[in-house]
Amino acid sequence: MAALALALALASGEACGQAAAPQPNDADSTLLAPTLDGNPQGPPRFRTPPKKTDLTRFGQIPSFRYSPASGAGSTGFDSANQRKPKPGTKAANKPGASSKLPSLANPEKSAEKPTGADQPIAGDAVRPNPAAGALAGDWAHSPRLLQPAIAPLLLELRNQARPGAPPPGPDIATVTVATLPPLWRPLADLKPYDPLGVQIGAFNIRPAIEYSRGYDTNPARNGLPPISGSWLNVYAPEFQANSNWGRHELTGYLRGSYMTFDTAHQLDRPNADGKINGRIDVTSLSRIDLEGRFILGTDAPGSPNIQAGLAHLPIFTTLGGSAGFDQRFNRLDISLKGGVDRTVFQKSVFVDGETESNDDRNFNQYTTTLRASYELSPSLRPFAEVSANKRLHDLTLDRSNLERDSTGYTAKAGAAIDLTRTLTGEVALGYLNQMYLAPLANLGGYLVEGSVIWQATALTTAKLFASTTVAESPLFMVSGVLTRQLGVEINHAFRRWFIGTARFVVAHDIYGGDIRRDDRYAVSAALTYFFTREFALKGEYRYEWEIANTPGNNYVASVWLLGLRLQR
Repeated sequence: MAALALALALASGEACGQAAAPQPNDADSTLLAPTLDGNPQGPPRFRTPPKKTDLTRFGQIPSFRYSPASGAGSTGFDSANQRKPKPGTKAANKPGASSKLPSLANPEKSAEKPTGADQPIAGDAVRPNPAAGALAGDWAHSPRLLQPAIAPLLLELRNQARPGAPPPGPDIATVTVATLPPLWRPLADLKPYDPLGVQIGAFNIRPAIEYSRGYDTNPARNGLPPISGSWLNVYAPEFQANSNWGRHELTGYLRGSYMTFDTAHQLDRPNADGKINGRIDVTSLSRIDLEGRFILGTDAPGSPNIQAGLAHLPIFTTLGGSAGFDQRFNRLDISLKGGVDRTVFQKSVFVDGETESNDDRNFNQYTTTLRASYELSPSLRPFAEVSANKRLHDLTLDRSNLERDSTGYTAKAGAAIDLTRTLTGEVALGYLNQMYLAPLANLGGYLVEGSVIWQATALTTAKLFASTTVAESPLFMVSGVLTRQLGVEINHAFRRWFIGTARFVVAHDIYGGDIRRDDRYAVSAALTYFFTREFALKGEYRYEWEIANTPGNNYVASVWLLGLRLQR
């Protein structure tokens, strides 16, 4: 009885005292815990206890704080690089067998004060005490406490703007692709010294002006003495414009020059060439083409059309325009165009003050052109073209009592080439014939026309050009002049700002009704130095000569030029 009373007293005393912490083997301690099937360490009595229990995964309050290897299985990979002993073995109960990290299999061991190598490092996060209600292993090293890099980072690693770069400080968030727009490297400008132009409304205007000072050894292009040279000035303005419309298009240019000589003012002469083109898009397959032309100039020095004893060279102007309609049928393209041009000459003024009219050289030309092309491929488009013209002079009879009205036709075939970044242009071969009234002889022959640009390298460009024209002549019994011209031009950029140009041109003149034949040649070399995109220094040397089948008409001339160019 005494023993029974003593046992009851001890039991009641324990019940009145502070309740002990629940042990893992207490079957009723986790019945109300948020787990699926209770505590596997102490299963309910109505279930058969499992043979083996994993104390590291079940029966614990879930934690969402960072801990090493928190997502690893009981036999999986541990990112803390620790070997997990099997639960229930002697190795699991051996002190220090696991690691410095607290073991969930032995929470009592984790609650002990660490000593020696297990002392916390200064600045470490405080390890929770499982006896105080915190879970063992529910702690982590803060990212801001990581050891800094010893060696200096490379230049590419110091770029904090790249996606995924480490933050420059512990309190700054890591930059990601989602928070930083990509940095695109701009493409290199292949022509960094070309003019940019001035934007005015929907038009881009590119003006320029050039002044050159030089010397010409034979400005009159005389074949017989006296031959004397002269210093000269060249003023060359330039204007280009193009529209930026989404539909339709309007482009134009005007290039001119005025040449003055210090000791040969009778050879002072202007020269201008302008054109304006418009395109009206009616539908996606049809359009209207409009064109206006303007030419101002004089007869070239050395030409037999120039009269002797002139105070200055007579100036002529040509003003004209054309309109056409173009229709596409899938790959077939057909266009019909008509135009008219008016050429007027000023009167001749001689040194002695007398004048002479040039009205017999004034004429109108009416032209009709039909062209058809077929697109074999995006880079090759062959075509065929026929045209007819009629020339009517203001005066029925000229100064030699000859009728100079004529009709003519031209037929040619060729191809338009467009090999991307390699070869672009158009070339054609054909035949032309200009028919005059008797006794003037007809003038005709084969023709070569076109212009092809070859991009040999990124720094070298070659251009081949050819033309065939029939011009009127006031000479007695000469119906006209058939001129075939062929030339090649090579541009090479030694540097982007230092460009060299070489040019060679040959021209063959045939005088209808006369035996005279002239072969004219010109070769030149030029250098252009760009200080900026708007300012350049130019130098050129040109050598010209003519070989004729009639005596006294051969000449040789050399020209040096040095000038400045302003462009925008």
